[in-house]
Amino acid sequence: SAIKARPTPTLALRKWSNLNPAMEFRCIVYNKKLLVICQRDARNYYEFLATEATQNTIRDAINTLFEERVRDTFAEKNYTMDVYVDR
Repeated sequence: SAIKARPTPTLALRKWSNLNPAMEFRCIVYNKKLLVICQRDARNYYEFLATEATQNTIRDAINTLFEERVRDTFAEKNYTMDVYVDR
């Protein structure tokens, strides 16, 4: 059987900014399909995230990002990605 080459690790640096932890989400992609979007800050409850309208807005924004910019970018079919939604 052929040995798969391991991906080369990459260090990505970004300018520091104060992010609202309520708007950070972890996404799970399986077979190039976005399956799960969950809150990264699981220790806190953010009441505004509980409304259906807010959940729909966040889900739609992340889905659009995934479909338009992420899905076909990676060779891997299965991965996790962290996303920040700027309201």
